[in-house]
Amino acid sequence: MAEIVYMPWEQIIVHEVRKLQPTEFFPMVAAMVEAQKAGATAGVAWIDGIAFASADFPDTPEVISEKLKGRLHKAIVWYTETTFQAEKKTQVNGRDTVVKISKAEGNQDFVNLVEFLKVFKPEASGSARTKKASD
Repeated sequence: MAEIVYMPWEQIIVHEVRKLQPTEFFPMVAAMVEAQKAGATAGVAWIDGIAFASADFPDTPEVISEKLKGRLHKAIVWYTETTFQAEKKTQVNGRDTVVKISKAEGNQDFVNLVEFLKVFKPEASGSARTKKASD
């Protein structure tokens, strides 16, 4: 019998953070999904007043090597402050659409990310490599 081993991420490294107003955030998320031409409904995660979405780097050999070492690299995290609603109505190119919002408190990595976002302050130098939610 195979042994089952759970190995959570040791680090989640965020390379870029963008805080947007809800009027920018929801249309952007809907437009990104629409651009993929997959016919899917846009969706974001929500925890404690923060809705967010992220983009990963492509799975190159270097990125996969990092993942196997327990380090997940997020190319960018976009977020906005908003109340929870199951759906937010928005417009993309003059057409009405919706973005579904899912409560994500059950994912500890997401909870930690939101804690990080709430205290994140981009430094004047543009580098925040040592910023952590606990700082």
